Amino acid sequence: MKRLALYALTTALTTALTAALVVRALPAFAQASNGPLSREQVLRDLCDLEGVGYRPAQASSLHFPDDIEAAEQRLASQKRQRASGDGSRSAPQLESKSHVPAACAALADPPSPR
Repeated sequence: MKRLALYALTTALTTALTAALVVRALPAFAQASNGPLSREQVLRDLCDLEGVGYRPAQASSLHFPDDIEAAEQRLASQKRQRASGDGSRSAPQLESKSHVPAACAALADPPSPR
């Protein structure tokens, strides 16, 4: 009888511990947004990354993860600096289209509806 009680207690504790660990880990799998990104959001993100030096056309498949992560870190650092400053500065506007990254040009001139 004692073995049965010990088995039941061990099983209950193991189940409770497993459930607690699963519940604690769930936020790690949660997405930041409620839905898929729009085309404009993706282009804006790419434009921001190109603004801190990321060049998708020059990215090699061997260094892609490192290149994109470095650009994301530079962008995050830049956003933190803006947030800690006066906060009124916006992203610099590029003057001529020859200097505008491809993603930014697509944002500046959206396709006309058919």
